[in-house]
Amino acid sequence: MGREKLATGGPNQVRRVAFYVRVSTEGQARVVEGSLKNQEQMLASELRRRNTGQSWGRLVGSYVDGGFSGSSIERPEFKRLLADVERGTIDAIFFTELSRLSCSLKDFLNIFEFTQQHKCDLVCLKTEIDTTSPFSNLVVRILMVFAEFERDMTADRIRRNAYERSKRGLAYGGFEPLGYKRDPEHKGKLRSMQKK
Repeated sequence: MGREKLATGGPNQVRRVAFYVRVSTEGQARVVEGSLKNQEQMLASELRRRNTGQSWGRLVGSYVDGGFSGSSIERPEFKRLLADVERGTIDAIFFTELSRLSCSLKDFLNIFEFTQQHKCDLVCLKTEIDTTSPFSNLVVRILMVFAEFERDMTADRIRRNAYERSKRGLAYGGFEPLGYKRDPEHKGKLRSMQKK
């Protein structure tokens, strides 16, 4: 059975806040003053802002996935975060942008439902996602639909660009197709290995 949800604005009702930060590559994760630190700094600033004049929340931990894609939920620190949410030790998760939490509409909606079920709020700095405020469920779903749409449009644009390049005999990165090699005399073009 879930905990009672913390009411906003009441005395002695300080939320237990977790920060979730992520970068996709190990190279990014190795940069000491890079994106991971920037994300944590932004989240800490937001928590300080919310605590101005009141005790809104306190940080209970940072969950850092360095070198893991947001297209999958198979991330060690993210799994630990969800386990702590399920245990009832976290009342709010702060993250900088949607893609840090998930790049998939389906996964995000599952995360959203899971956190709501366990009385845990989501607060995203760069979008209007803040489940501590009214009407957030609708806003979350609309934003994620647009995020997924933008991702699909980008993928479609890349596919069409690759197809148009192939019609002109141009390569589009990666390995050469079977029976072809790169033409050293014409950059970007492929040459059939059957030609003499």
